[in-house]
Amino acid sequence: MLNQVVLVGLLKKVAKLDDYFSSIEIEVVRSFKELKGGFKSDFLTIIVWKGIADSLLQDNIINSNISICGRLESDDKQIKIVAEKVDYVGRSLNFKGG
Repeated sequence: MLNQVVLVGLLKKVAKLDDYFSSIEIEVVRSFKELKGGFKSDFLTIIVWKGIADSLLQDNIINSNISICGRLESDDKQIKIVAEKVDYVGRSLNFKGG
């Protein structure tokens, strides 16, 4: 079985959860137009290792395009996206989770 998620979007926010994990929020534009002709965006929260979040803050890439490879996890009827690798689109930052 394969549990893999790949997302590309704008990094909007980095928040600390605890000593080991942080969360990031990205804006992902849908690939189809609405009836009114515009594109709608989804804001997704992704769990990342603290080291990845620290690197994202240090490089100050808020509002930059990033790609995320990760997996889905379910916990008490909630589905979470957990990042395993984060890259800046346009140059490689090679952040890897643990």
